[in-house]
Order: sequence, then C-alpha cells, then structure tokens
Amino acid sequence: MLRRLVARVLLLAALTHPAAAGQQTDLPGAMVGTWAPDALACVDSEGEINDARVAVSPDSVEYFASIWGGIAWQLQKNGYGGLAQISEEGEGEPEPGRSLITLRLLPDGHLEIKRGADPDVYVKCAHDVPVR
Repeated sequence: MLRRLVARVLLLAALTHPAAAGQQTDLPGAMVGTWAPDALACVDSEGEINDARVAVSPDSVEYFASIWGGIAWQLQKNGYGGLAQISEEGEGEPEPGRSLITLRLLPDGHLEIKRGADPDVYVKCAHDVPVR
C-alpha cells in the first residue's frame, strides 16, 4: 500500500513539474517514426511522392537527400529544438557547423518541423517506410 502511494506521488510530481525549457531531454516517442505530407505519401513505395517522407529518430531527422544528425534535443516553449550536423547526399563531408531544427507536435497529431523560416507539417505514417 505504501509503495503504491509513493509511486503515485512520484508520478504526480513528474507530471506537474516537467523539464524546464532549454534542458536537454529525450524526444517523446510520439514524435519518433516516419512522417509524410499526407496519408498517400505513407503508402506510396515508388515515384517522387516518397521523396517527401521524413524519418524522425531520437537523435536525427532524415530526409530523402539529407540527414540532420547528432541532435541533443532541448525542451522549448512549444516543442523540441536542437542543433544538427547536416549531411547532404552527394555532397561529401557534412557542412561545417550546426543548424537549428525544431519539432512541435500539434494538437491534431500532426508534426511541425521547422528548418529555417517556414515550417513543414506532416502526418504520421502507420508503419515505418523508407525515406530513401
């Protein structure tokens, strides 16, 4: 009985005191997986439409022709952000330095990924499918 009470108190404390903004943290599991601009792109295995898919892993975001890797996610006001080393397909060595990428899970379940000024919005694919 005492163990259950202690477990409930610890759970309540974790839920009511989330990590502070700017603190390094793990990316939530709901953000990890394959994402696409629409449901059709999740099932199309050929053609240009699969070029639009994105694979989000705990420390990288992979596109058809680039990988944003080595990300140590930081909790932010509206999501998660981190600096990534960018490797472009066919470009040889990764670009020097790091670039900011941010992820935000929207209320409707879509994922917003921002790499620069304009964000892209994706739906989660039911199954992980290749992005390359």
